[in-house]
Amino acid sequence: DDAARRILAVVKRMRLAESTPCAPPYCQEWLLRNVTGPAHAALARRLAAESIVLLKNEGGVLPLSSASVRSIAIIGSAAVAQPYDPAGQGQGQSDAWRFGDYYSGGGSGHVVAGYVVTPLDGIRARAARAGIEVLTSLSYDEADAVAVAKTADVVIVVGATTSGESVDRPNLTLDDGVDELIPVVARHNNRTIVITEAPGAIVMPWRDSVQAILTLFLGGQETGSAWADVLFGDHAPTGRLPIMLPATEADTIPPSTSLNITYSEGLATSYRNENFAAAFPFGHGLAYTTFEYLGAAASACPAEAAGAPLCIEAHVRNAGSVAGRTIAQLYLELPPEAGQPAPFLKGFQKTGELAPGDSAAVTFTLTERDLSYFDPGSSMWTLAVNAIAHIGESSADIRHSVTLAVPGQGPASSTQA
Repeated sequence: DDAARRILAVVKRMRLAESTPCAPPYCQEWLLRNVTGPAHAALARRLAAESIVLLKNEGGVLPLSSASVRSIAIIGSAAVAQPYDPAGQGQGQSDAWRFGDYYSGGGSGHVVAGYVVTPLDGIRARAARAGIEVLTSLSYDEADAVAVAKTADVVIVVGATTSGESVDRPNLTLDDGVDELIPVVARHNNRTIVITEAPGAIVMPWRDSVQAILTLFLGGQETGSAWADVLFGDHAPTGRLPIMLPATEADTIPPSTSLNITYSEGLATSYRNENFAAAFPFGHGLAYTTFEYLGAAASACPAEAAGAPLCIEAHVRNAGSVAGRTIAQLYLELPPEAGQPAPFLKGFQKTGELAPGDSAAVTFTLTERDLSYFDPGSSMWTLAVNAIAHIGESSADIRHSVTLAVPGQGPASSTQA
Protein backbone atom coordinates (compact mmCIF):
# COMPACT_ATOMS: atom_id res chain seq x y z
CA ASP A 1 0.00 0.00 0.00
CA ASP A 2 2.80 2.42 0.85
CA ALA A 3 4.48 1.82 -2.51
CA ALA A 4 1.22 2.35 -4.39
CA ARG A 5 0.50 5.49 -2.37
CA ARG A 6 3.88 7.01 -3.32
CA ILE A 7 3.31 6.31 -7.02
CA LEU A 8 -0.19 7.77 -6.98
CA ALA A 9 1.04 10.85 -5.11
CA VAL A 10 3.46 11.59 -7.96
CA VAL A 11 0.71 11.01 -10.54
CA LYS A 12 -1.49 13.52 -8.73
CA ARG A 13 1.28 16.07 -8.19
CA MET A 14 2.28 15.96 -11.86
CA ARG A 15 -1.41 15.99 -12.91
CA LEU A 16 -0.84 12.93 -15.05
CA ALA A 17 -4.31 11.51 -14.44
CA GLU A 18 -6.17 14.51 -15.82
CA SER A 19 -8.12 14.13 -19.05
CA THR A 20 -6.49 15.45 -22.20
CA PRO A 21 -7.74 16.49 -25.64
CA CYS A 22 -5.83 13.57 -27.18
CA ALA A 23 -7.78 10.68 -28.65
CA PRO A 24 -6.36 7.44 -27.27
CA PRO A 25 -4.89 4.99 -27.93
CA TYR A 26 -2.54 6.71 -30.35
CA CYS A 27 -2.08 10.09 -28.71
CA GLN A 28 -0.78 9.77 -25.18
CA GLU A 29 -0.41 13.39 -24.18
CA TRP A 30 1.11 12.63 -20.78
CA LEU A 31 4.14 11.19 -22.57
CA LEU A 32 4.73 14.47 -24.37
CA ARG A 33 4.01 17.03 -21.67
CA ASN A 34 7.10 19.07 -20.80
CA VAL A 35 7.20 19.46 -17.02
CA THR A 36 10.85 20.53 -16.81
CA GLY A 37 12.53 23.91 -16.54
CA PRO A 38 15.99 25.48 -16.88
CA ALA A 39 17.22 23.92 -13.64
CA HIS A 40 16.32 20.45 -14.91
CA ALA A 41 18.10 21.10 -18.19
CA ALA A 42 21.23 22.30 -16.39
CA LEU A 43 21.18 19.19 -14.22
CA ALA A 44 20.71 16.93 -17.24
CA ARG A 45 23.69 18.59 -18.92
CA ARG A 46 25.94 18.23 -15.89
CA LEU A 47 25.01 14.61 -15.29
CA ALA A 48 25.60 13.72 -18.93
CA ALA A 49 29.01 15.42 -18.87
CA GLU A 50 29.98 13.61 -15.68
CA SER A 51 28.95 10.31 -17.28
CA ILE A 52 31.26 10.65 -20.28
CA VAL A 53 34.23 8.27 -20.04
CA LEU A 54 37.55 9.27 -21.60
CA LEU A 55 38.98 5.93 -22.71
CA LYS A 56 42.04 7.07 -24.67
CA ASN A 57 43.86 10.35 -25.24
CA GLU A 58 47.16 9.98 -27.08
CA GLY A 59 49.38 12.96 -27.70
CA GLY A 60 47.16 15.26 -25.69
CA VAL A 61 44.76 15.70 -28.61
CA LEU A 62 42.13 16.61 -26.00
CA PRO A 63 40.91 18.99 -24.78
CA LEU A 64 40.32 20.95 -27.98
CA SER A 65 41.59 24.51 -28.10
CA SER A 66 41.42 27.28 -30.67
CA ALA A 67 45.16 27.76 -30.12
CA SER A 68 45.85 24.54 -32.03
CA VAL A 69 42.57 23.78 -33.83
CA ARG A 70 41.10 25.94 -36.59
CA SER A 71 38.73 23.38 -38.11
CA ILE A 72 36.89 20.26 -36.98
CA ALA A 73 35.34 17.59 -39.21
CA ILE A 74 32.31 15.86 -37.69
CA ILE A 75 31.62 12.55 -39.40
CA GLY A 76 28.85 9.98 -38.98
CA SER A 77 25.06 9.86 -39.17
CA ALA A 78 24.80 9.51 -35.39
CA ALA A 79 25.96 13.13 -35.10
CA VAL A 80 22.52 14.27 -36.24
CA ALA A 81 20.37 11.35 -35.09
CA GLN A 82 16.94 12.53 -33.98
CA PRO A 83 15.09 11.35 -30.87
CA TYR A 84 12.32 8.83 -31.29
CA ASP A 85 8.85 10.26 -30.66
CA PRO A 86 6.58 7.53 -29.29
CA ALA A 87 3.34 9.40 -30.00
CA GLY A 88 2.75 6.99 -32.85
CA GLN A 89 3.03 3.85 -30.76
CA GLY A 90 0.64 1.32 -32.20
CA GLN A 91 0.52 2.97 -35.64
CA GLY A 92 2.98 0.70 -37.40
CA GLN A 93 5.93 1.98 -35.37
CA SER A 94 6.23 -0.89 -32.92
CA ASP A 95 9.81 -1.62 -34.01
CA ALA A 96 10.82 2.00 -33.44
CA TRP A 97 9.20 1.90 -30.02
CA ARG A 98 11.13 -1.22 -29.07
CA PHE A 99 14.51 -0.14 -30.45
CA GLY A 100 14.29 3.51 -29.44
CA ASP A 101 17.03 6.07 -30.04
CA TYR A 102 20.57 6.97 -29.01
CA TYR A 103 19.49 9.27 -26.19
CA SER A 104 17.33 7.13 -23.91
CA GLY A 105 16.88 3.75 -25.57
CA GLY A 106 13.49 2.24 -26.32
CA GLY A 107 10.46 0.64 -24.73
CA SER A 108 9.03 1.61 -21.36
CA GLY A 109 12.36 3.09 -20.28
CA HIS A 110 12.32 5.63 -23.10
CA VAL A 111 12.15 9.27 -22.06
CA VAL A 112 10.44 11.91 -24.17
CA ALA A 113 12.26 15.20 -23.69
CA GLY A 114 11.09 18.64 -24.71
CA TYR A 115 14.13 18.80 -26.98
CA VAL A 116 17.37 16.96 -27.69
CA VAL A 117 20.75 18.54 -28.42
CA THR A 118 22.44 16.34 -31.02
CA PRO A 119 26.23 15.89 -30.99
CA LEU A 120 26.57 18.12 -34.05
CA ASP A 121 24.43 20.87 -32.51
CA GLY A 122 26.36 20.90 -29.26
CA ILE A 123 29.85 20.73 -30.75
CA ARG A 124 29.11 23.25 -33.51
CA ALA A 125 27.75 25.79 -31.02
CA ARG A 126 30.80 25.48 -28.78
CA ALA A 127 33.20 25.58 -31.75
CA ALA A 128 31.55 28.77 -33.00
CA ARG A 129 32.27 30.48 -29.68
CA ALA A 130 35.92 29.50 -30.07
CA GLY A 131 36.08 30.65 -33.69
CA ILE A 132 36.59 27.12 -35.00
CA GLU A 133 35.12 26.06 -38.35
CA VAL A 134 33.02 22.89 -38.43
CA LEU A 135 32.90 20.67 -41.52
CA THR A 136 30.55 17.70 -41.84
CA SER A 137 30.07 14.37 -43.55
CA LEU A 138 26.88 12.90 -42.14
CA SER A 139 26.14 9.83 -44.22
CA TYR A 140 28.03 6.65 -44.98
CA ASP A 141 29.96 8.03 -47.93
CA GLU A 142 33.56 6.96 -47.61
CA ALA A 143 34.88 9.29 -50.29
CA ASP A 144 33.10 12.30 -48.81
CA ALA A 145 34.27 11.43 -45.29
CA VAL A 146 37.88 11.11 -46.43
CA ALA A 147 37.74 14.39 -48.34
CA VAL A 148 36.42 16.22 -45.28
CA ALA A 149 38.92 14.51 -42.97
CA LYS A 150 41.84 15.58 -45.13
CA THR A 151 40.96 19.27 -44.88
CA ALA A 152 40.29 19.47 -41.11
CA ASP A 153 42.75 19.88 -38.26
CA VAL A 154 40.81 17.41 -36.12
CA VAL A 155 38.24 14.72 -36.95
CA ILE A 156 35.42 13.68 -34.62
CA VAL A 157 33.65 10.49 -35.70
CA VAL A 158 30.32 9.89 -33.96
CA GLY A 159 29.18 6.29 -33.64
CA ALA A 160 26.19 4.89 -31.80
CA THR A 161 23.86 1.99 -31.20
CA THR A 162 20.85 1.47 -28.97
CA SER A 163 18.64 -1.16 -27.37
CA GLY A 164 15.05 -1.65 -26.32
CA GLU A 165 12.58 -4.18 -25.01
CA SER A 166 11.72 -7.76 -25.95
CA VAL A 167 14.73 -8.24 -28.22
CA ASP A 168 18.47 -8.60 -27.76
CA ARG A 169 21.07 -6.74 -29.75
CA PRO A 170 22.31 -9.09 -32.50
CA ASN A 171 25.94 -7.97 -32.03
CA LEU A 172 28.16 -5.47 -30.22
CA THR A 173 28.92 -3.25 -33.21
CA LEU A 174 28.02 0.35 -33.93
CA ASP A 175 25.25 1.21 -36.39
CA ASP A 176 25.50 2.36 -40.02
CA GLY A 177 28.85 0.74 -40.77
CA VAL A 178 30.83 3.28 -38.77
CA ASP A 179 33.20 0.57 -37.47
CA GLU A 180 34.46 0.14 -41.03
CA LEU A 181 34.54 3.89 -41.69
CA ILE A 182 36.65 4.87 -38.67
CA PRO A 183 39.98 3.27 -39.71
CA VAL A 184 39.61 4.64 -43.24
CA VAL A 185 39.16 8.16 -41.93
CA ALA A 186 41.98 7.74 -39.40
CA ARG A 187 44.45 6.93 -42.18
CA HIS A 188 43.91 10.42 -43.56
CA ASN A 189 43.99 12.42 -40.33
CA ASN A 190 46.31 11.69 -37.43
CA ARG A 191 44.13 13.61 -34.97
CA THR A 192 41.03 11.42 -35.10
CA ILE A 193 38.68 11.33 -32.12
CA VAL A 194 35.84 8.81 -31.81
CA ILE A 195 32.86 9.45 -29.55
CA THR A 196 30.34 6.65 -29.01
CA GLU A 197 26.85 6.42 -27.55
CA ALA A 198 25.68 2.98 -26.51
CA PRO A 199 23.38 1.18 -24.06
CA GLY A 200 26.07 -1.27 -22.98
CA ALA A 201 29.14 -3.11 -24.19
CA ILE A 202 30.45 -2.50 -27.70
CA VAL A 203 33.57 -3.68 -29.50
CA MET A 204 36.12 -1.22 -30.86
CA PRO A 205 38.25 -3.05 -33.45
CA TRP A 206 39.58 0.33 -34.64
CA ARG A 207 40.78 1.49 -31.21
CA ASP A 208 44.49 1.33 -32.06
CA SER A 209 44.11 3.48 -35.17
CA VAL A 210 42.68 6.61 -33.51
CA GLN A 211 44.11 9.11 -31.05
CA ALA A 212 41.20 9.57 -28.65
CA ILE A 213 38.06 7.65 -27.67
CA LEU A 214 35.20 8.70 -25.40
CA THR A 215 31.96 6.91 -24.63
CA LEU A 216 28.60 7.83 -23.14
CA PHE A 217 25.77 5.53 -22.13
CA LEU A 218 22.46 7.06 -23.32
CA GLY A 219 23.06 10.64 -22.22
CA GLY A 220 19.58 12.11 -22.54
CA GLN A 221 18.39 15.45 -23.88
CA GLU A 222 21.63 17.38 -23.29
CA THR A 223 23.87 14.80 -24.99
CA GLY A 224 25.36 17.22 -27.53
CA SER A 225 26.01 19.94 -24.96
CA ALA A 226 27.73 17.43 -22.67
CA TRP A 227 29.98 16.25 -25.50
CA ALA A 228 31.01 19.83 -26.18
CA ASP A 229 31.69 20.52 -22.49
CA VAL A 230 34.09 17.59 -22.19
CA LEU A 231 35.75 17.81 -25.61
CA PHE A 232 36.62 21.48 -25.12
CA GLY A 233 37.68 21.05 -21.50
CA ASP A 234 34.86 23.11 -19.97
CA HIS A 235 34.09 20.03 -17.88
CA ALA A 236 36.96 17.72 -16.97
CA PRO A 237 36.12 14.05 -17.69
CA THR A 238 35.37 12.04 -14.55
CA GLY A 239 33.33 9.08 -15.84
CA ARG A 240 34.42 5.50 -15.23
CA LEU A 241 33.36 2.34 -17.05
CA PRO A 242 30.62 0.47 -15.17
CA ILE A 243 31.33 -2.52 -17.41
CA MET A 244 34.32 -4.06 -19.14
CA LEU A 245 34.54 -3.26 -22.86
CA PRO A 246 35.60 -6.55 -24.47
CA ALA A 247 38.43 -6.79 -26.98
CA THR A 248 36.21 -8.93 -29.22
CA GLU A 249 32.76 -10.46 -29.01
CA ALA A 250 34.47 -13.72 -28.06
CA ASP A 251 35.55 -12.04 -24.82
CA THR A 252 32.00 -12.12 -23.46
CA ILE A 253 29.63 -14.80 -22.26
CA PRO A 254 28.45 -16.66 -25.39
CA PRO A 255 24.99 -15.63 -26.55
CA SER A 256 22.25 -18.23 -26.58
CA THR A 257 19.12 -18.69 -28.64
CA SER A 258 17.82 -21.50 -26.45
CA LEU A 259 14.88 -20.99 -24.14
CA ASN A 260 16.69 -23.07 -21.52
CA ILE A 261 19.98 -21.50 -20.46
CA THR A 262 22.49 -22.87 -17.98
CA TYR A 263 24.50 -20.08 -16.39
CA SER A 264 27.63 -22.20 -16.12
CA GLU A 265 29.92 -19.17 -15.86
CA GLY A 266 28.76 -18.53 -12.30
CA LEU A 267 30.47 -15.39 -11.01
CA ALA A 268 33.14 -15.43 -13.73
CA THR A 269 31.63 -12.66 -15.80
CA SER A 270 33.13 -9.49 -17.26
CA TYR A 271 36.33 -8.41 -15.50
CA ARG A 272 36.05 -11.35 -13.09
CA ASN A 273 36.82 -13.83 -15.89
CA GLU A 274 40.57 -14.18 -16.48
CA ASN A 275 39.95 -15.63 -19.94
CA PHE A 276 38.27 -12.49 -21.24
CA ALA A 277 40.52 -9.86 -22.81
CA ALA A 278 39.48 -6.25 -22.33
CA ALA A 279 39.81 -3.43 -24.79
CA PHE A 280 39.22 -1.19 -21.77
CA PRO A 281 38.88 -2.68 -18.27
CA PHE A 282 36.09 -2.29 -15.78
CA GLY A 283 36.42 0.98 -13.86
CA HIS A 284 38.68 2.57 -16.47
CA GLY A 285 38.46 6.27 -17.20
CA LEU A 286 41.09 8.92 -17.90
CA ALA A 287 41.24 12.58 -16.95
CA TYR A 288 43.07 15.53 -18.47
CA THR A 289 45.59 15.13 -15.66
CA THR A 290 47.21 12.20 -13.82
CA PHE A 291 46.98 10.99 -10.22
CA GLU A 292 49.37 9.31 -7.82
CA TYR A 293 48.40 7.13 -4.87
CA LEU A 294 50.67 7.96 -1.95
CA GLY A 295 49.75 5.07 0.31
CA ALA A 296 46.93 3.13 1.91
CA ALA A 297 46.34 1.75 5.38
CA ALA A 298 43.56 -0.03 7.27
CA SER A 299 42.40 0.54 10.82
CA ALA A 300 39.39 0.08 13.03
CA CYS A 301 36.65 2.48 12.03
CA PRO A 302 35.67 5.29 14.43
CA ALA A 303 32.66 4.71 16.62
CA GLU A 304 30.38 6.81 14.38
CA ALA A 305 30.86 4.31 11.50
CA ALA A 306 28.41 1.87 13.04
CA GLY A 307 28.54 -1.63 11.63
CA ALA A 308 31.82 -1.05 9.78
CA PRO A 309 34.70 -2.84 11.55
CA LEU A 310 37.38 -1.76 9.06
CA CYS A 311 38.21 1.56 7.43
CA ILE A 312 40.80 1.88 4.67
CA GLU A 313 42.28 5.27 3.91
CA ALA A 314 44.23 6.13 0.77
CA HIS A 315 45.87 9.40 -0.23
CA VAL A 316 45.60 10.63 -3.81
CA ARG A 317 47.65 13.45 -5.36
CA ASN A 318 47.14 15.34 -8.61
CA ALA A 319 50.45 14.75 -10.38
CA GLY A 320 49.51 16.60 -13.56
CA SER A 321 49.44 20.20 -14.71
CA VAL A 322 45.70 20.94 -14.65
CA ALA A 323 43.00 20.61 -12.02
CA GLY A 324 40.87 17.48 -11.97
CA ARG A 325 38.97 14.85 -10.03
CA THR A 326 39.44 11.11 -9.86
CA ILE A 327 37.47 8.15 -8.55
CA ALA A 328 39.46 5.86 -6.28
CA GLN A 329 38.21 2.28 -6.35
CA LEU A 330 38.49 -0.62 -3.89
CA TYR A 331 38.46 -4.22 -5.08
CA LEU A 332 38.18 -6.91 -2.41
CA GLU A 333 39.94 -10.26 -2.77
CA LEU A 334 38.56 -12.97 -0.49
CA PRO A 335 40.37 -16.25 0.33
CA PRO A 336 40.04 -19.20 -2.09
CA GLU A 337 37.36 -20.92 -0.02
CA ALA A 338 35.02 -18.03 -0.82
CA GLY A 339 34.84 -19.20 -4.42
CA GLN A 340 35.25 -15.72 -5.88
CA PRO A 341 36.97 -15.90 -9.30
CA ALA A 342 38.69 -12.51 -8.91
CA PRO A 343 38.75 -9.38 -6.74
CA PHE A 344 35.44 -7.54 -7.07
CA LEU A 345 34.44 -3.90 -6.69
CA LYS A 346 33.45 -3.12 -3.13
CA GLY A 347 33.63 0.65 -3.00
CA PHE A 348 34.55 3.86 -4.80
CA GLN A 349 35.09 7.45 -3.76
CA LYS A 350 35.22 10.55 -5.93
CA THR A 351 37.62 13.26 -4.84
CA GLY A 352 36.87 16.94 -4.91
CA GLU A 353 38.63 19.02 -7.52
CA LEU A 354 42.36 18.87 -6.90
CA ALA A 355 44.71 21.56 -8.16
CA PRO A 356 48.08 20.39 -9.50
CA GLY A 357 50.14 19.10 -6.60
CA ASP A 358 47.22 18.94 -4.18
CA SER A 359 46.26 15.71 -2.43
CA ALA A 360 43.21 14.34 -0.66
CA ALA A 361 42.33 11.39 1.52
CA VAL A 362 39.64 8.93 0.50
CA THR A 363 38.15 6.50 3.00
CA PHE A 364 36.46 3.17 2.34
CA THR A 365 34.44 1.32 4.98
CA LEU A 366 34.02 -2.44 5.04
CA THR A 367 31.25 -4.05 7.06
CA GLU A 368 31.22 -7.62 8.31
CA ARG A 369 28.83 -8.43 5.45
CA ASP A 370 31.37 -6.97 2.99
CA LEU A 371 34.00 -9.30 4.43
CA SER A 372 31.73 -12.34 4.30
CA TYR A 373 30.82 -14.84 1.61
CA PHE A 374 27.82 -17.09 1.16
CA ASP A 375 28.41 -20.78 1.82
CA PRO A 376 25.92 -22.84 -0.22
CA GLY A 377 26.64 -25.93 1.89
CA SER A 378 25.49 -24.35 5.12
CA SER A 379 23.22 -21.74 3.51
CA MET A 380 24.90 -19.17 5.72
CA TRP A 381 27.17 -16.16 5.40
CA THR A 382 30.72 -16.92 6.55
CA LEU A 383 33.11 -14.21 7.75
CA ALA A 384 36.43 -14.48 5.90
CA VAL A 385 39.45 -14.91 8.18
CA ASN A 386 41.49 -12.66 5.90
CA ALA A 387 41.16 -10.63 2.75
CA ILE A 388 43.10 -8.24 0.54
CA ALA A 389 41.88 -4.76 -0.37
CA HIS A 390 43.23 -3.52 -3.71
CA ILE A 391 42.98 0.23 -4.33
CA GLY A 392 43.51 1.95 -7.64
CA GLU A 393 42.15 3.64 -10.75
CA SER A 394 40.44 0.58 -12.28
CA SER A 395 40.20 -3.19 -11.97
CA ALA A 396 43.40 -3.40 -14.02
CA ASP A 397 45.24 -0.43 -12.50
CA ILE A 398 45.83 -1.27 -8.85
CA ARG A 399 48.14 1.14 -6.99
CA HIS A 400 48.16 -0.24 -3.43
CA SER A 401 47.09 -3.44 -1.69
CA VAL A 402 46.31 -3.89 1.99
CA THR A 403 46.12 -7.33 3.58
CA LEU A 404 43.29 -7.46 6.11
CA ALA A 405 43.06 -9.72 9.16
CA VAL A 406 39.96 -10.74 11.07
CA PRO A 407 37.97 -7.60 11.99
CA GLY A 408 39.30 -6.15 15.21
CA GLN A 409 42.85 -7.39 14.67
CA GLY A 410 43.90 -4.69 12.20
CA PRO A 411 45.77 -4.94 8.91
CA ALA A 412 48.57 -7.43 8.44
CA SER A 413 50.51 -5.56 5.76
CA SER A 414 50.35 -2.94 3.02
CA THR A 415 52.05 -3.14 -0.37
CA GLN A 416 52.32 -0.88 -3.39
CA ALA A 417 51.32 -2.45 -6.70
